Amino acid sequence: MSNLLRTGLSGLALCAILVGCAPQPKAAHEYDIVGKVTAIAADKSTATIDHEAIPGLMKGMEMKFRLANPEVVKGIEPGDAVTGKLRTQDGFTIVSLVKTPAEKSK
Repeated sequence: MSNLLRTGLSGLALCAILVGCAPQPKAAHEYDIVGKVTAIAADKSTATIDHEAIPGLMKGMEMKFRLANPEVVKGIEPGDAVTGKLRTQDGFTIVSLVKTPAEKSK
């Protein structure tokens, strides 16, 4: 076998090995989120939510989250109580939010 062919086959084998060893993307998981919106970015790319504990993920805290798209916060303003879905893949992204009715005082 010629040196050129051997070198080419070795290079091809190395590429196949490197591609197979590349880190695979993490699987997405979705969690329920309950909290109060404290801020929404002017471009609607992020929202800060003071959220309750998210079982299996994190304790309750105030945190800025990416929004999947601007429609996620349509009709929602800072101060609104919300429930929604948080996706964990390449960070934390809010994929849905729903304004919850304010509790009536007794």
